[in-house]
Amino acid sequence: SYLIVMMLSFAVAFVGCSSNDEKSPNETENNKKQFVGNEESVLNNSNIQVVNDASEDMSFVDPRDGQSYKYAKIGFQLWMAENLKTKKGQWNCYNGNPGNCEKYGMLYDWNTANNVCPEGWHLPKSQEWDELFTYVGGRNKAGAALKSKEDWINGAGSNMADFSVLPAGAMNDKKIFVNRGYSAFFWSSTESKREMVEIIGFNHENQFVSVGQSAKYFRFSVRCVKDRDGVENKKMKEERNNDVIENKEESSNDLKT
Repeated sequence: SYLIVMMLSFAVAFVGCSSNDEKSPNETENNKKQFVGNEESVLNNSNIQVVNDASEDMSFVDPRDGQSYKYAKIGFQLWMAENLKTKKGQWNCYNGNPGNCEKYGMLYDWNTANNVCPEGWHLPKSQEWDELFTYVGGRNKAGAALKSKEDWINGAGSNMADFSVLPAGAMNDKKIFVNRGYSAFFWSSTESKREMVEIIGFNHENQFVSVGQSAKYFRFSVRCVKDRDGVENKKMKEERNNDVIENKEESSNDLKT
């Protein structure tokens, strides 16, 4: 199968997702508005310039190099909606083509990825990726909401969450570029056993998201998430706490029945 071939190509161990991860999907345009919105105020506390334009696209400028990035509010998180393109540390363009860096972002090793996000942003922990998937229906269906509508060989997503995952491919341990058009791989900051790191994988065959492990010298894409202190203003914290209380009450009522 494709997943086995991918594992052999990367020496990366992937685990599929089970039905226990599945949540009720947000599948309509109206539901999209519940977790994607404009949160300019949370960006103003960092050294990042907020870009306002007539289309109301949410974007910011990285002051280190002037690179502009779109971002998306999903649940109580702010995510970059593009792969990182900062020319710092150890990075490659797919097939050595600068045009691929412009379109897909750089492919970084983990040590670079863990320190390359702009000030006020960071490489997400595995738990933060899981939180993202919860907001868009669970890992079994997250690919549909998060993958872009174009560039995939097949199995493109709806991009309902404006997250725009592109099939950027990766560079393996033999310094061979593989899987562009077929897969996207993202680093997390979560280290696991034997100097391995948890990574996130999207592929063209289905809409579930895989969680696996990789050695730190592979080259994958980077998405940054906004530091929580900047995202959770007072109103958002209150909404989050209310949701937790409601969920506990529902669980308690279920036990009583």
